[in-house]
Amino acid sequence: MKVLIYVGMVILTIYLGIMYRWPEGAWLLSGEIVFPFLCLGMAWSSGRKVRVRIESHKDTVERGEEIPVRLSIVNEGKFPAIVKIKIFHRYIFGNEKKNYEETIYVPPHKSEGRNLCINAEYCGKLMIATRKLRLYDWWGFTSVHKKCKESCEITVMPKPYPVNLVMSNRTKWFPIDGESYAKDRGGDDTAEIYEVREYRFGDRMQKVHWKLSAKEDELYIKEFSYPLGAAVILLLEGRNDREEMENFTEVVVSVSAALLRVECPHYIVWQKKQEKQIRRVLIREEEDFHEFLMELLQFDRNSLEVNTEEYYRHAYKSDTYSTLLRISTDLTIRINKEESMHIESQNLEEFFETVEIVV
Repeated sequence: MKVLIYVGMVILTIYLGIMYRWPEGAWLLSGEIVFPFLCLGMAWSSGRKVRVRIESHKDTVERGEEIPVRLSIVNEGKFPAIVKIKIFHRYIFGNEKKNYEETIYVPPHKSEGRNLCINAEYCGKLMIATRKLRLYDWWGFTSVHKKCKESCEITVMPKPYPVNLVMSNRTKWFPIDGESYAKDRGGDDTAEIYEVREYRFGDRMQKVHWKLSAKEDELYIKEFSYPLGAAVILLLEGRNDREEMENFTEVVVSVSAALLRVECPHYIVWQKKQEKQIRRVLIREEEDFHEFLMELLQFDRNSLEVNTEEYYRHAYKSDTYSTLLRISTDLTIRINKEESMHIESQNLEEFFETVEIVV
C-alpha cells in the first residue's frame, strides 16, 4: 500500500511538472527519487545495531505443559527499529514444524520482547529458533534481511503415572544368573569372589577362606559377587496397525519407574528395524533409568520391530527370567503370554490406578 502511494505521488509530480510547467516540481521529484534510498539506508543502519535473543528458563518440561519462551530484541543504535521476525519450533527427531511471526517496534538504546507460550505436545527434544529477520525503516517503506540463528532447546519428558504394580514371590526370590558382576558391591553369588578381606566380628564361618587363613595364620573372609542380571524383562515392540508413540513412551516409563520403586532390577529390550543388533539395558538404579530415558526419547514413530521376542530368544538363548512383560506401541501389555491388557490412549492414568500388574 505504501509503495502504491509513493508511485502515485511520483506520477502526480511528473504530471504536474509537464502540464503546468511547475519549476519546483523538479526539486520535489528529486526528493521523491532519493527517498527510497534514504529509507533503505535507515533500515540497513538499524540492522547493524539489532540483536536477538530467544530463551526459556525451563530446560525440561513434562508432556502437556506450557513452555514459556522469551523473545528479546535489543536495539543498540541511535534510531528506532521496526523488526519483523519469524520463529519456528520443531522436534529434533520429527518433521512437524510450527511457525510464528512477530512485529516489534524497538526504540533506540532499548530492548523489547514478547512472551511466547508453546504447548509441549510430544516427547523428545524441542528446538525453538528464529527463522527470518526483516528490518524496516521508520516509515516501514523499505526493508532489509538479516541472518539470525538464535535458538534454544527444551527436553519434553514423558509424564509418569503411578502404577498399581505387585512383585510376586516368584520374582522376588528368583535366582539371578547375570552375565557380569557389580564392581562396587558384594552379593551372594558363590560363582565368583568379589574380594577377600580380614575377618570381622559377626561374619559367617561359611565365608572363611580356609586356604589363605591357614597360610597367613589369621582368619580371612570371602565376599561373593553381586550378579548384574534381572528377573523381569520389559520387551518393547512395534505394531503396524496403530502408532501411539507418546502414550507408549509414558507407559514404558511408568512401568519401569514402578519396578524401581519396589527395588526390582529389570532389563529393557528392543530391536529397531534399521539395526541388526538387539539392544538390552539393565535398569537397577535411577541413573540407569535416566540414561535409558534419554535414548527412549529418540525413538522415531514406527521404528520398532514387531516380533522382538523372537530376536531376543535368538540373541540370549540361555537367558532365564521370572516375568516377560511385552509392551507394544498399540498400547497392549502382555505378561508371560498368559494375560493381555489393552490401554485406551486417553485413559492411561485411570488404567494404571484400576488394573493390578503382577510381575
